[in-house]
Amino acid sequence: MGSLKPPPGAALSLSSELGTLLSRARRLSLGAVVRGLEASGESFFAWQMLVRLIRSGPLSQRALAQSTTYTEPVISRLLVGLERQGLVRRRRPSSDRRRREVEITPRGLAAFRRMEPLVAAAVDSVMTPLSKAERRALRELLARVVDFSERAPGASSPAA
Repeated sequence: MGSLKPPPGAALSLSSELGTLLSRARRLSLGAVVRGLEASGESFFAWQMLVRLIRSGPLSQRALAQSTTYTEPVISRLLVGLERQGLVRRRRPSSDRRRREVEITPRGLAAFRRMEPLVAAAVDSVMTPLSKAERRALRELLARVVDFSERAPGASSPAA
């Protein structure tokens, strides 16, 4: 942690340091996941969408956009590719013909199962310094923060 030490007279608060560490850990783990997936010819976007649909079930394109950093028009264009690959299906619910609902297909579930070990290996490579127990503790702490933040008034939709 020596590289995180601020210069004399410029001490970071605990909150600032946590924010910095979370940001750096996200960048490192995300980079490892993207490289791991791309090395196997897989797409991080596909992974993101499949995980989100597995966790939540069918979602509107708007909900998918809100749960990521993508805008609705970008999500729509990117979903065309996933639909062509047979990983997702988009349909218009009879209750609201203006909406487009997205659901995972059996082929999408198979792709998820193929990608999951790649993602796990990439994250494991970043988490090497932590024991299994420390990883579980970190997961629990982060889940608590995320759950609290997503339930707070005015919170945005959860990310994948």
